Amino acid sequence: MDIEEVGFDRPCAKDVHGSLGTLDMHLILVRSDSVWSPNTVNTFPSPPLPRVSLLVMYLVSLTCFVVRFPLKMTGVPHTEWPAKGDVTPLHGLIVSTIKESKNDLAPVGTVACDMASLDPESMDVLVCHKWGNREPIFLRGITETTLNKLVPFLQDLESAGEDSIDSGSAFVAPIAPFQLRNTSYEHFIFCCAHVKRDMRCGYCGSKLADLIEEEIAKRGLKEKVMAARVSHVGGHAYAGNVLAYPIGTWYGYMRPADVPRLFDEHISSGKILADKLRGKVGLNKTENAELAKSLFT
Repeated sequence: MDIEEVGFDRPCAKDVHGSLGTLDMHLILVRSDSVWSPNTVNTFPSPPLPRVSLLVMYLVSLTCFVVRFPLKMTGVPHTEWPAKGDVTPLHGLIVSTIKESKNDLAPVGTVACDMASLDPESMDVLVCHKWGNREPIFLRGITETTLNKLVPFLQDLESAGEDSIDSGSAFVAPIAPFQLRNTSYEHFIFCCAHVKRDMRCGYCGSKLADLIEEEIAKRGLKEKVMAARVSHVGGHAYAGNVLAYPIGTWYGYMRPADVPRLFDEHISSGKILADKLRGKVGLNKTENAELAKSLFT
């Protein structure tokens, strides 16, 4: 595929504003293995996917669209993709668990990322919610035997509301055996770099993640800002897609020149990059479009 078709200079064919659908929580699944890594997404160009993998992707995407749960756990290279599309057995269990509970949960999305879990035998989950003035909740130690506690936790969180987050471990304690993963990060920046799903995301996301990591180091923010590559978030056409938490803003058509802006405006001042805004977590598409419009007036 020609670099002009997937790179930063390609035409922006769709309006980015309001392109994010309803999403109240976003689960960032921190991997317990090293298959999904920066090296995975830096290969360009890549060989075409086998027909069976394309069919699996289509069926999974269609199902997720119908139930409004963007459960696309596709962070492993296609050569290692299991027949049913699960990244790892535990990823598959999390996907199916959330999907089976779709009628009992607010809209929830999940993606895999290239961060490492603290325990290689379990998975950590960063719960990014719609309350942008509260920190995400970083759960650790999720296994097959403790997974049944995840949905009740999300239900309790939704019911208790944003004030419950201030109580930190006291809120998590009743749903033991989950624990909180302590971190000094104040900002989490995720770049969709899913090269085997779409080359636009794979190419642009990889480049942006590298530049953001360089900017973090240059500004001495390694203890405050974390950047990671994630699997498919939806909206290939808007690559590079950058997700910024805890504010919960999704940006599209991000370019290398926008990286300093991300730090100077979004991270330093809490200012939304209006021209790049796909939407905010907690709003529907109409509200996101109206938000973007209001930022220009």
